[in-house]
Amino acid sequence: EVFKESLSTNLIGPFYIIKKFSSLMKEKNSNIVNVSSIYSFLSPDFKIYRKTKMGNSAAYSASKAAINQLTRWFASQLSPNIRVNSISPGGVIENQNINFIKKYNKKTLLNRMAKKEEVVGPILFLASNLSRYVNGANIIVDGGLSIKI
Repeated sequence: EVFKESLSTNLIGPFYIIKKFSSLMKEKNSNIVNVSSIYSFLSPDFKIYRKTKMGNSAAYSASKAAINQLTRWFASQLSPNIRVNSISPGGVIENQNINFIKKYNKKTLLNRMAKKEEVVGPILFLASNLSRYVNGANIIVDGGLSIKI
């Protein structure tokens, strides 16, 4: 049930929203921005969740990976009038367990989690005409976590 609910929320919901609103978006240069996750292309490090009440489900990762493909599919389907892109944020600080925060921070090149407003910037970029030649892309917003060795 949890797996189905996650897919419904993270994948099926956005699919129907895009289908409905894209038919209403007749203007050229319209765009859609999906929100994915770093866990759409990275496996979680379960060690950072130890001794916390947090976790990372297979359904979450699978549904976010599917959002990346759905983004590309809709980008090719709705072009040239509507651009469709996504962002894949890493961890955003919001009252998490301090042990989790410390472990997570060590995994990023910037040594910290994102602030909410730092995820908004890439969304605004994709929603603006500054990105009018960007289509079907996924921007990674993770403080360097995905490239840190």
